[in-house]
Amino acid sequence: MKTLLRYALLPLVLPLAHASIVLADSGLHPAMITNGSDSVAAYLHYPKKAKAAKEAAVIPFYCEVKADGRAAHLMLYGADDKTQFRLALDQALRTGRFQPATVGGKAVPVMIGGTAIFIFRGDQPVVAVALSTADTAKLASFANYIQPQMLTSSADFRRKIRKVSFDTDLHWGAGVHPSAIAVADVDAQGNMTNVKITKESPAKGWCGPVLAKTFNGEKFIPAMENGKSVSGQFELIVNYEKMFNPDFGAVTGSHISRDDWDD
Repeated sequence: MKTLLRYALLPLVLPLAHASIVLADSGLHPAMITNGSDSVAAYLHYPKKAKAAKEAAVIPFYCEVKADGRAAHLMLYGADDKTQFRLALDQALRTGRFQPATVGGKAVPVMIGGTAIFIFRGDQPVVAVALSTADTAKLASFANYIQPQMLTSSADFRRKIRKVSFDTDLHWGAGVHPSAIAVADVDAQGNMTNVKITKESPAKGWCGPVLAKTFNGEKFIPAMENGKSVSGQFELIVNYEKMFNPDFGAVTGSHISRDDWDD
């Protein structure tokens, strides 16, 4: 997990720098959060009211990290009563930058998942950002781990979903709040070995099969643990109600506001 503690950054700098060097030798480098002045971490803060009340929260998020390090097409989750935490994370993700993913030295877009953890250690507020959602054990232990990252852009993945939906065996259907969650197993070389649908709405409908088939053929930057490529799991939530065609309509393009989380 690429973990950054807002009030304890320095102890993490050296291990993460070492991790970058190891992966650079393989030609693959995941998108990361660094401790620079323009990074996501630099803009992330503990909400004032929550800090005064010593309130904690866990906020999962999913987004594209573009080749310039900017986040796009944000989806933020968490409990309904944690809006102030989502707003703080949303602002940091939109304002700050990631260190972009690279393949063979070239910056590339990737789709990632992460978790922001707002907790207190004694009287000290701590904000940790982990680039992991699927492995809850590693999240709980604050392991030095980054889950696999999909080597594609949000727009290209949505184009593929639309193409798959025209498969004669798979069709768009009716349903309230259509959505699906997929978890892909990815080996240490970045190859997907399996994908499963862990949840879909409506149950046993079209959402899961369409998403699972869209994963076919996708490539990944492998998971990283303690600076080494390892097998891992990539998780993605697709909300079909907020998934818009990137090639249709004046509101679409490289930034699609309706794709982004909106409380």
